Amino acid sequence: MTTKTMYCGANDVRRALTGSATAGGNDNPPTNTAADLDDEALKDSIEEASSVVDSYIDGPYDTTVDEIPAAVRFWARDIAAYLATLVWRKSKAPAANDPVVLRYQHAMKMLDGVAAGTITILGPENIGDQPTVVNPSGTNGVLFGPDNFDLWGRGEYDDGYEGWPLRYWQGQIYFAEYPD
Repeated sequence: MTTKTMYCGANDVRRALTGSATAGGNDNPPTNTAADLDDEALKDSIEEASSVVDSYIDGPYDTTVDEIPAAVRFWARDIAAYLATLVWRKSKAPAANDPVVLRYQHAMKMLDGVAAGTITILGPENIGDQPTVVNPSGTNGVLFGPDNFDLWGRGEYDDGYEGWPLRYWQGQIYFAEYPD
C-alpha cells in the first residue's frame, strides 16, 4: 500500500475556513462552514487537493525527505478548503465572490503559472523515482525522419523493401496504391 502525499492537515483547512484551527470539527461548536466536517471528510479533500497540486508541479514531494515550499502547502490548503466546501454544501457551488472560491481561483492561477514556467518553485528531490518523458533523438536530433517511414513509396515493388505505401512529392504525403 502506498502512502498518499498530503501537503496540509485538517487544522490547516479549518484555519483557512474560520481563522481558527480548533473551530468546527468533531467536538467543537458548529461554524456553518466546511470546517464542521469531520477529519476524515477533510482528509479526503486534502488528498484530492494534494493530487491536483502534484499534477501541476514536479511532484509528488516526499514529505519525509523534501523541504516542501510554503506555497505548495497553501495551494493545497486552499484547494482542499474549496473541495471540502463543495462537500459541505452538498455540491451546490458557492458564490463567485466567496473567499473560499477566490482563494481556490488564486491557487489554480498560481499552479497554472508553475505549469507554464512563469512561476518557479523548488521541486522535489526524489525525482529519480518519478516517471520521466525521454525523447530519444534520431538523425540530427530529429526523432523520426522520412526514411523511418518510407515516405518515398519504395515499397516491395521497387527494391524488395516492405515499407509503408506512402509517397512524398513536392512537400505532400499521399497514399500510393500498388497494382496487384
